[in-house]
Amino acid sequence: MKFREIFVPKGVNIWMMVLALHNDLGIWRKDAYRFNLNKFANGIKGACELPQV
Repeated sequence: MKFREIFVPKGVNIWMMVLALHNDLGIWRKDAYRFNLNKFANGIKGACELPQV
């Protein structure tokens, strides 16, 4: 699997901090730190820049 320029071999586990994902402005746009339930009205694809995240 490849994440941008990083290749991850089969069988390798990847650990990420949940807090980092939930507050990433690159994923959740400018309102990452604000609770806005309407942002999910169109599902995850409508709420974030990278819907595969």
